[in-house]
Order: sequence, then C-alpha cells, then structure tokens
Amino acid sequence: MKQLSSFLVLAITATVNAQTTHEIHVIDNAFVPPALTIELGDAIHLIFDDDGHTFTQVSQATWMANDNTPLPGGYNYGTDTPNPGNDFTFTPDELGTIYYVCIPHADDGMKGTIMVTGPNIIAEGQDVPRFRTTPNPAQDRITFLEEFSVPVEVEFYDATGRLALTTVPVASSVIDVSSLPAGHYQMLVRDREQRPIGRAFVVVTH
Repeated sequence: MKQLSSFLVLAITATVNAQTTHEIHVIDNAFVPPALTIELGDAIHLIFDDDGHTFTQVSQATWMANDNTPLPGGYNYGTDTPNPGNDFTFTPDELGTIYYVCIPHADDGMKGTIMVTGPNIIAEGQDVPRFRTTPNPAQDRITFLEEFSVPVEVEFYDATGRLALTTVPVASSVIDVSSLPAGHYQMLVRDREQRPIGRAFVVVTH
C-alpha cells in the first residue's frame, strides 16, 4: 500500500505569471490534501496516482450525505468522464467552496473541499449574473456574448482587488484590454446609474 504521508509535501505550490498551481493527488481511496484553500485565479492540478477514481463536484448537501450525485455543470474528472486520464488542470473562477467526491467511493467518505478566497467585488447580498465572454484567455480584445441594450461601463479588478481599468464597450459588446498587464481579472459591468448588472472572470495574456 502506498504511503499517503509521502504525498503530503505535494501541497507545494509553484507560481507562474502571478498564478499559483496547487496539486491534489488521488490515491489509496483518498484525496491528498483533502482540504485546500486557494486564491481566486489559482489553478488546481489533479494527479490520479490510482485508477478507478473520479473528482466530481457535488452540492454541499450531497457532500454532507456522502452521496455521489454530480452537480450539474460542475467539475468532473477521472474514470467516469468522457476523457479519462492521469492528470487534469483547471482554474476555479468563483469565490466560495467547491465540494467534491469520488463517485465510486463517496459512500466510504472519499471526498474533499477547495475553498476559493479573494477580494469580492460584489456587495454582500447582491445577486449579479455571470456574463459569458470570448476568448478566454484573451490577448487584446474581449467580446461579450450578450449585446448590451443600454450604455454600460466595465471595471477590471486584479487579483488583489485593485481597480485596474475602467472602460466602455465598442460595437456594443467588445472591450479593448491591450492596456492591461497579463493576469487574472474580475470584471464588473455597471449600467448608467452605476448599478452592477453583470460580472465575469477573465485571463489576459499578451
């Protein structure tokens, strides 16, 4: 039996372009580490040291019950996915806690959590919808897949919560981001009364 202790040191992180990548190993019917706290914009690298497991996002209630019903639209990697393999990397784009289980072993308590922290640009109690953008990552321009029927202003906040850019769309839905340094940004869209009407998370590269 492989020793879990030898993998505890693999919660090491590597910083590349202001992004930190955290490792989670799937081994011996356990996720190592089983609980992780990351910053918004950090990446997760899943390494399946053993076969027969999944990393499947579930609701908090499902997680508490040691059930294995996947969260619709949630993360789902491993042997039950269309493209099984040994490792996967993804970047959470929402603040909050990601609850996940191994589908075949959820009733045995094989589960874990990822808490995504960082500056929250949305005031507490406000329900602001997510807007879709393309491409992501972006280089010089970002296009909203929704066209705006009213004049809007778009704010970009960096990983520290600092306001990095305020601009307006051209051609109803296109934003020029060529002046932004490469990095991870939260976008907040406001109407002419400065009310938040949408948000998005984007990565800018050059």
